[in-house]
This record gives sequence, C-alpha cells and structure tokens, in this order.
Amino acid sequence: TVVGEIPERIGRYEAGHAYHANEQEVLVWVWATIIKPVKEIYEWLHRPLTPEETRRYYEECKLFSLYFGIDLELLPPTWETFTKYFDDYVQSGDLRLSDIFRAKQKQTAGNPLLRSPASKAASTWFLSLQMGLLPEKVRQEYATGIPYGRFEKALYGASIPGLRAAWRRVPEDLRYWPAYRAAMRRVGAEGRPGILGRWMARQLPPPFGDKKAPAISVSLRGLEPVAA
Repeated sequence: TVVGEIPERIGRYEAGHAYHANEQEVLVWVWATIIKPVKEIYEWLHRPLTPEETRRYYEECKLFSLYFGIDLELLPPTWETFTKYFDDYVQSGDLRLSDIFRAKQKQTAGNPLLRSPASKAASTWFLSLQMGLLPEKVRQEYATGIPYGRFEKALYGASIPGLRAAWRRVPEDLRYWPAYRAAMRRVGAEGRPGILGRWMARQLPPPFGDKKAPAISVSLRGLEPVAA
C-alpha cells in the first residue's frame, strides 16, 4: 500500500517518479540499513569481528535478505563492496528530504522527548547514542530538532566504554529478546527462562515478547518436542 509519486526532484529521481515500497532497489536499501548497524553495535559492545567472521556474517545476511523477497544477484558480492554501496548511497542526493516533508517537520514544535524535564536527561543520553551511530550526512538531513553538538558528541564517546563494561554484567534474561530465547529453546540451545526472563516476556508486546509461545523445548538427539 506504500505507493505514490515523488513531488519534486530528489537526487536522480525526477518529480512525478512513481515509487513502490516493494521495489527491489528499495528493499535492498532497507535490508542494508538493518545489517550494517547490527554489526556496528555488536562491535561497539563486544569486539571487532575478524575478517572471516565478517565474511560469514555477510553471507548469512544474504540469506536473511530472502525474507524480503530480494534477488540475491542484486546484492553486493562481498562485505567490502557492500560498505562501498552503503557509503556511496549515503553521500548521494537520493536520501534528501523533500521540501514538503520539511514543511511538515516545522509544524512539530521540537522533539517531544526533550520537552519533559523528567525525561530530558535520559532522552538526551539515549538520543546522543542514536545520533552518534548515524552517518554525518544522514544526521544533518534527518535529525532536525535533535541537538548533537560538542556536549552530545562527548557524551556519546564517553558512553561506549561504560556500556561495554555494563553489558557484560547484564543477566542473559534481560540481554536478549524473549522471542529469540524461545526460538533457541525450541532447538535445544538453552534451558527454561528464569524469573527475570519470564517477567520480561510478559512486559513486551508481540512480536518481541513471548506471551503466546508454547512452553516446549526440543531434544537435540531426535528433535522431538519435549514438555518443558
């Protein structure tokens, strides 16, 4: 249902250019914006991937792209060519916001997350992390109304070591999505969740929680369902 025409010239697209959310080119870009930050955040919290791990990660991401209905031939063949595709697309004019969209942005009086004094400190910290992860050109184009000056940059840089150290101490029940852990239990990769895990599953809405998932595990030997 996401279809329409571009109202004005944006990058290489002329005004009146028809678009559709299920176009292959669009799907490849959406897929790219998922897999690149995942690697960056993992390395942010843990360690850089080795060249072999990076190669394996990208090959598995290609399989993930099949869920989007993407033709594998359209994907860059290696991680190196993928990062070049990503960086070139960011630097192109194709991600520019239209003047019509900018006019709508001005109708919103600032960022609502920064209006409440009670939430301003937490929101400033969280948004500094989000802004720090964005490429510079994307941040300038899209992060209208969200401050990212000298203070926010320093906050971002100072947060990385602390988050990396804290992340290792967070219980696994809180570190991973309940739906992911339920999937791991279904293939016998881990046991039943603890009290914290069950609490987390009840708090999160679908599909992130695990309210409707059957309480079963799987035998690794015969892959037969076993009562949990």
